Amino acid sequence: MNDKEFEEVREEFKTKKAKDKSPEGLYQKYFLERSDGTPIPDHAKYFVLRFDDDKDARTALRLYAALKSEEFKLSKDLQLDVLIAELEDQNSDE
Repeated sequence: MNDKEFEEVREEFKTKKAKDKSPEGLYQKYFLERSDGTPIPDHAKYFVLRFDDDKDARTALRLYAALKSEEFKLSKDLQLDVLIAELEDQNSDE
């Protein structure tokens, strides 16, 4: 997707979102780009989890980390980030 196409999709999304203030179910909430600038394939599907304040998202990440145990660094990084989020969440409750 080139820059012009991306901007057209972004504008269409903004217009649609403005009409529907409270969408339900699975819907596009974010625009993603790769940090190295390489293009994302048109068919790629992503799902974003915010786990700093969502216990269910942390549970999902723990499960994913367990499934990725062969990728040791990724698995440990996820486990550590989830633990830090839990500790920060507990401290904010106090």
